[in-house]
Amino acid sequence: MNNEYLKGLLDAKISRLLTEADYLAYANLSNMEKLNFFINNNLVSTAIVSNFEALSRLALNDLKAEVMSYLPGDNLYLIALFPHDYHKKERGAKADHLNKVYAMAQVRDPWLTRYLDVDYAFKNIINILRASHFTPKEPFSDFYLEQNLVSEDVMRGLYSGERQSVINFIKTEFGIEIDPDATNTSIETKLDDYLMQKISDFATEGDLNPTLIYYIKMKQYEILRLRELYYTRRNKHHG
Repeated sequence: MNNEYLKGLLDAKISRLLTEADYLAYANLSNMEKLNFFINNNLVSTAIVSNFEALSRLALNDLKAEVMSYLPGDNLYLIALFPHDYHKKERGAKADHLNKVYAMAQVRDPWLTRYLDVDYAFKNIINILRASHFTPKEPFSDFYLEQNLVSEDVMRGLYSGERQSVINFIKTEFGIEIDPDATNTSIETKLDDYLMQKISDFATEGDLNPTLIYYIKMKQYEILRLRELYYTRRNKHHG
């Protein structure tokens, strides 16, 4: 399929993404009705799975298969936007893998590079915040991700500094207000919100690739949100 047709197809699918009203309705369903919700909203390709965890995995696998149908012979978007499926468990292997993905994106796809710049910068910041709980701290090189948004020297300075310095940096660099006593989880949520807004802005540019990035991330968000509601029964809006 050509890019113009695919762009129109993705725009149509984006217009049918779940709304806050859908999430509210889902939160009030029984567990069996929640399973049927996945099926009735075309989040999975089969109706024979009755285990919610398996259903969630199937929904993600169906999304991957859908992306592969749009990009035959090119798996860069898969390894960039479904990174957990490609990680090895050895120390430092995750960062090595993601840095190789970034290097490929720089050569082949400026839109994917723009997304990864923000995503990787935030991953670095989150890892710095998490590392503040470790004694001694894990080596910076074990998790540092290459990107062109925040220099490695600045990141190293944040890593060796105080937690409040990281919070101040987030406000100064990205305009995100964070309470000094905020938990890591709440900070990650604010960074996620910022990233989702960025890729939403990208998708208005009119090109296929930023629209595809937005579609993939929003479909992943749908599955994550529904999964969270299934287990917690709390309808927490992250956007």
